[in-house]
Amino acid sequence: MRLAVPELAVVCAGEGPLRPALEQHIAYLGLRKIVRLAGHVPDVPALLARAHAAWTPGLRATVEAMAAGVPVASPWRELIGADLAVPGRDPEALAGRLVALLRDRKWARRCGSGPRRSFRSMRSGRGSAPCTTQSWLRSAPQLECPKHLVTSDP
Repeated sequence: MRLAVPELAVVCAGEGPLRPALEQHIAYLGLRKIVRLAGHVPDVPALLARAHAAWTPGLRATVEAMAAGVPVASPWRELIGADLAVPGRDPEALAGRLVALLRDRKWARRCGSGPRRSFRSMRSGRGSAPCTTQSWLRSAPQLECPKHLVTSDP
């Protein structure tokens, strides 16, 4: 990806027990200048507002990125559409989708604006109240989780 998008900068939000191993791997690959492990991010919408694209393997992250209008690479075909979904354990497909989103900003904006409009037009089930991430996630158990997806996203 670095060769295809030389100005690439990666920010990984979240904290977990694999952080030391990730830090070592990032150093080993010589990616310290490109990859930043942000840890816990209290203001995810502000982080997403600066993003040109997002890899969102979990349901919550996908919904939050959709709400922010950020083009996503995600396995959640029920949310982003089968034509945009990326298999959860296919690094080549993931890299290809992210490179496409980062290289073609016009196409990426279209990919991000459609889901944002769809997300905002959804209703929470309480009359005509706008759908929020929390209310939408409460209705999400009806979605079929990809069998190959393993995520720590609540």
